[in-house]
Amino acid sequence: GTVLSVEKDPLWGTVITVDHTVGVISRYAGITPSVKKGDKIEAGGVLGTLGEVPCESAMEPHLHLEMQVDNNPIDPLTVLGLSKENTAEDKRD
Repeated sequence: GTVLSVEKDPLWGTVITVDHTVGVISRYAGITPSVKKGDKIEAGGVLGTLGEVPCESAMEPHLHLEMQVDNNPIDPLTVLGLSKENTAEDKRD
């Protein structure tokens, strides 16, 4: 995809927005970026390293991911071809 923006947000920290074409947009929050607006990113490419998500500071370090398909919010697991049943979190005993 193409990096549409790299912006600082007081609640979400650094937010990187990527256009994957075909109507899919993703937003990654809590990243110390290694990309800039206009960069092309391949699948599996590095956007940066984990940073902070100020509004979720009580949580352990993590990546906050949002996705849209045709301007409608969608569960990222659906877009990635996964389901919640297939996540490690749901497979714990």
